[in-house]
Amino acid sequence: MATKKAKTTYPSVTQILRPFIPVEYMTDDGRNRGTRVHNYCRAYLEGRYVVPEVDDRGYFESFKKFADRFIDGYIYLEKRYVDDKYCFHGKADGLFNMKGYPGTCIGDWKTGVMQKTYVGQVAAYWHLARINGHLDCNNAFVLSLRQNGAIAVPKFIPNLELEFNYFLNAFAAFNRYGR
Repeated sequence: MATKKAKTTYPSVTQILRPFIPVEYMTDDGRNRGTRVHNYCRAYLEGRYVVPEVDDRGYFESFKKFADRFIDGYIYLEKRYVDDKYCFHGKADGLFNMKGYPGTCIGDWKTGVMQKTYVGQVAAYWHLARINGHLDCNNAFVLSLRQNGAIAVPKFIPNLELEFNYFLNAFAAFNRYGR
């Protein structure tokens, strides 16, 4: 049964997948940049005025170009959901209405190098959205923001059920070997 409150004893989607990300990609600078850019993107979608730091401008412009062209509103931004059956929680960047796509789409944007784990991450967010009442969520994507300001490139996940099952396998390994 799904609930709205995260249980502190449950690991998050990102905690579960962290052991599968090469250490060289997990830097403080990258995490800080990602946090700043996520804040700019959220503020932009909420209609607030945004002035990014100089080093972050390209990533933000990349996002704006994508959002203006493809996002037709959001259902929520950064909402944490819990799965009490499998005992994990997660927070996608948002659930969106997308121009030209039926239903809604889970989206998660990234400022770093694309990782294999991102597919499982958004599949887990898709699962969380669906068990928490968003049954029209038919699509999920990882949005790779570009430092040079070029339009962001989405990677849509073609088989979400299969990818969610791979995530559950990673979760089993995390529970057995990673805690």
